[in-house]
Amino acid sequence: MKKLFSKKWLISISAVIAALVIVIMLDLRLAFYSLPVVIVIGSIFLVLHELGKRRPALPDYSRLHLWLGLIFWLLPAVLAVIFQVMFFRLFGYYGLAIMLAGGAAGIFVLESGHVAVPIICAAPLIYALKFAVRCGDTLVPVLFGAVAVVLFLVRNIKWKLPVAVRFALFSLICSFIFSAYWYILPGMRGYGDMASSGADTPVRHIREFEDAARKTGFPREYYSVVENCAGDTLYLTNLFNSPGIIELNPVGKHVKMHSRLHGATEKLIFDCRAGRVFTAEYTTGYFYILDAADPDKIITAKKTSIIKPSRIYMYPDSELIYLNGDQPSFPWYILNTAGEVLFEFELGRIEEIVPLSDGSFLTSFGNAIHHFRYDDKNKKLEEIKTVGFPEKGLSAFRPGPLYQHLAYDEQNETLYISDFNTGRIYSAKMPGLEIRVLAEPGRSIRHIAYSAAYHVVAAGNFVTGDIFIIDTQTGDTVFKQNVGSRLRGVTVSRDGEKVYAVSRDGVFEISLESVFKHGER
Repeated sequence: MKKLFSKKWLISISAVIAALVIVIMLDLRLAFYSLPVVIVIGSIFLVLHELGKRRPALPDYSRLHLWLGLIFWLLPAVLAVIFQVMFFRLFGYYGLAIMLAGGAAGIFVLESGHVAVPIICAAPLIYALKFAVRCGDTLVPVLFGAVAVVLFLVRNIKWKLPVAVRFALFSLICSFIFSAYWYILPGMRGYGDMASSGADTPVRHIREFEDAARKTGFPREYYSVVENCAGDTLYLTNLFNSPGIIELNPVGKHVKMHSRLHGATEKLIFDCRAGRVFTAEYTTGYFYILDAADPDKIITAKKTSIIKPSRIYMYPDSELIYLNGDQPSFPWYILNTAGEVLFEFELGRIEEIVPLSDGSFLTSFGNAIHHFRYDDKNKKLEEIKTVGFPEKGLSAFRPGPLYQHLAYDEQNETLYISDFNTGRIYSAKMPGLEIRVLAEPGRSIRHIAYSAAYHVVAAGNFVTGDIFIIDTQTGDTVFKQNVGSRLRGVTVSRDGEKVYAVSRDGVFEISLESVFKHGER
């Protein structure tokens, strides 16, 4: 034991760990993946600090270990504060009550204040992260190892936590567990409490999709509904698992599971002129060209270097496809219709892109709307125009603006942008991109879609599950209905008559004709 805590050993291990931290800090993308290691290392230094105070042979290093431990815990502490702020902003006073209850439990239940107990309490959270975090298969074993190491180190140390630390720690653990439960709770278990039939009901469950989804392993991963070129067949995309697509013929109620794809991207791109469908497999990085008449028929399957391909966009009959790799740096790739990568760019947190008829595209990041064109000859992006938003947004998940979900009115050349954090929807008129606030349906507004048939924007609230139909001329909310939390994948039918949405409670269709027929407007 004395050799283990010798001066030479302590100096060497401190140097190695410091070098590791420098490498991690130089590449912030590694911060999240290295978080468990950082927590363990910080805990080790704090334990060494406690040992140093009690062992006469180590007093010279006690203060050094304390500061090293605090430095290593700085990143987790900052992330914890950001998470608590996000938790309160998303769940409001209900979330605040959970935080206070967790803190109170940490004070009164753990009167001894020993550090080992909150570590044990965090074990369910660690397991939950396997489902809530996409890198969970890698992260969870590391975190379990972290818990084991820390428990081993504190086993014989009566290390008591101050009241304030206990309150903060258990408030955080309670918030984590609630968030993990809210996020990983599988959807589509039931039909909810909403009407599902009747000519006068604007919103109905698409029960055939829901029944099929519930038979699969993890129904919360279903993402969006897309129509085929004729508009007579619907496809429900599964982001991570098999079947990658569920097909539904609404007339014959025929359901088909496309299990050859183990997770399609968030949407399918139909090239109606050529009779093809483009998508990519999230789990493998394969780019697929499918037969539009039968998506089970794979025309081309091309392995790409894109890690976790996710969001995919293409202007009808264009030769350029925009595909996102679901990574912390938000890389985007421009491909041709053969699946060959032409260009890669990382400009910021770009979640969506709107391709235009002239080969350019619109997007939003960095507190501004950006208009770019890809120059194939010189292999670069040309910036056509950039216009900043009048108000700065603040991401609930990280510092910076969060103007990223887009919809486009091609006839009037108007872009619509939702801001998750403030709950505003903006409009920007081309070519000058004059920005104005269209509506403020509420914080946590996420996916939006535009209907040219009724000149409305459909917007979904990810947290509350409310879906809004908003008049783009007046900004008035003409219809509102709750369809279940974790609401995403808001899309519009090709004829603009229907809005589709996918939530924890199921798959929904909103008839805009019915909305306006009954004077909802």
